[in-house]
Amino acid sequence: MHHSMIDGFRWLGAVVLIIALVASCQHPVGRQDPGVEAQSGASDVSLVLRATKGVYTQGEPLELTLKVVNRSPRPVTLGFRTSQRYDLLIQNAQGQEVWRWSGERMFAQMLGQEVLSPHGGELSYHVVVREKIPRGAYTVVGVVPAVEARLSARLDITIQ
Repeated sequence: MHHSMIDGFRWLGAVVLIIALVASCQHPVGRQDPGVEAQSGASDVSLVLRATKGVYTQGEPLELTLKVVNRSPRPVTLGFRTSQRYDLLIQNAQGQEVWRWSGERMFAQMLGQEVLSPHGGELSYHVVVREKIPRGAYTVVGVVPAVEARLSARLDITIQ
């Protein structure tokens, strides 16, 4: 392998390691994937938050995907107090919320549940944010408000 290529892989590996250390409880999903994967609450269930890019141009739609994945060998049931199954929000560098998916939505006040199949069963939610968000550094937070464990994952993005 060419020497500069090896250095490039080392540099990329160092960047992935730094991101993993900075984002508490989060692990890189893969080198091509700008998302992060976080284990939260129940050890058998993980939450994966992905953005199509790490850097967006101002006014460009932000494509976000939130997945709940069952890593266990048995089915997992998640209970909910309302019809809401997930939420996504965007915070600025000061931690102030600038956008929330559920902000103007109403949810039925009824108990419900979702069952995840063994070995990789998942729930997947895709959201496109079309609001014009000012330039800057932001944190996207994905949340699944399950009764058993409130799952959450964070992902940093930049808008230029």
